[in-house]
Amino acid sequence: MTLISTLPVGKGLDNNFTKFLKSAERIKSVSRRFKDKLAEAKINTAFENTGILKVTGFEVKADPQRSLSTRYIVNFQPNHEFVKHFILIRGLFEFSRPGSIKLVANIQTRSFDVEVSHLELEYFLSYVNIIADSFKKEMRFKNALRQVIAFEENIKKQQEHLYLNVHQSLL
Repeated sequence: MTLISTLPVGKGLDNNFTKFLKSAERIKSVSRRFKDKLAEAKINTAFENTGILKVTGFEVKADPQRSLSTRYIVNFQPNHEFVKHFILIRGLFEFSRPGSIKLVANIQTRSFDVEVSHLELEYFLSYVNIIADSFKKEMRFKNALRQVIAFEENIKKQQEHLYLNVHQSLL
């Protein structure tokens, strides 16, 4: 005979078990909310560290296909000084976007919406860093290209001036 079988039915055993289950559900709920807040903080920090993108919205969505999986919907846009490069940023995201990441670009609001599983969060954040690094390299390349073009135009003007002087001296 066990201790459980010696207790009279309805004298607290069912009530204690119900309390235990409710307590476990509350702990699980608090744990899930804590994980979601931690994920939100991680996302905000990662986007801030890029220096290019900022998070404008965050939403937690339960995945209907998997009861244990959580999906995050993140709304973000380029920082104010990079809004004019929205098309370039969109191109970088779309060019190398993994199939598991759902990304939607809104041209009117110059923003992005992405849906990512909590299991893919670290992968997504490293992807964002790669895109930010690629954008920075592209901007450095554009600046260097502008300098080269300006230098070539300056040389061309100097050559035209020299040819004009040579031509006038021969006359």
